Amino acid sequence: IESEPEVVKSQPDAPAEIPRTPEPELEDLVLNVRSQATDGPLPPPASRPDWMDGPLPTASSPVRTLEELVGEYFDRGANFAEVWLTTATPDDYAETMASRPYLPQVTHTSLVKSAADGAWLDQTELRALRDGFWETLESSGQGGVT
Repeated sequence: IESEPEVVKSQPDAPAEIPRTPEPELEDLVLNVRSQATDGPLPPPASRPDWMDGPLPTASSPVRTLEELVGEYFDRGANFAEVWLTTATPDDYAETMASRPYLPQVTHTSLVKSAADGAWLDQTELRALRDGFWETLESSGQGGVT
């Protein structure tokens, strides 16, 4: 009877230790790069262009403070409210006052379009716009609404 050859299972060999080479020092790297340069010595390091050290350009329009900006949009909201009151019916006025602090969508859209001049308004500007509108409506009682 023929017997099968015995298979000897051996443990995997431990990985051979790989000799480590020391990390090159920065000075060695620099010298190696210089020795590989074909056009002679390396160029000098980059420096800042002269124009970067000159005076900063002045703004074309003066910088406005937050108070000035808010005041402008508050006034725009108040002006819109004055015009709105001349054309609003008593029902429009009552509906708008009842919806406070929210404006009816049509009124809000008209308010923003009239004040924004095509610009995108941030939350501070929108808030000032609405505040001017509401203050004018409150102070007018029913204003021009008859």
